[in-house]
Amino acid sequence: MSTDWRHQPERGSRGLMRLLVLITLWVGRPVARGLLYPICSYFLLFSGGAQRTSRDYLRRILQRPPSWKDVFRHFHAFASTIHDRVYLLSGRHRYFDIHTEGAPALHAVLAQNRGCILLGSHLGSFEVLR
Repeated sequence: MSTDWRHQPERGSRGLMRLLVLITLWVGRPVARGLLYPICSYFLLFSGGAQRTSRDYLRRILQRPPSWKDVFRHFHAFASTIHDRVYLLSGRHRYFDIHTEGAPALHAVLAQNRGCILLGSHLGSFEVLR
């Protein structure tokens, strides 16, 4: 079996994932955010492969042996990013502080039917760009 994360099968149930999306969109962000704690706890307890990978990464970054709290925080940061994508992909940007720079200059170039080179940085989720 490949160790590349892109080739790992999904561990969660589709039904539970759909339920979390429904809770996220209908009940609200605070309740859905609270559900990430038991989800991350489950993965901390029952996903040895993900835990080992996280520990290896954190050991290199922190330059010390990571604690279980470090691994939990790592899992939670990952889960939070995925959770945010539910809002971004559903067009609910009001939960985020999003800034766009240089849009008038881009529109001016496009109005002239010319091309340009865009440079950007990834300081969040690419779903914001959609």
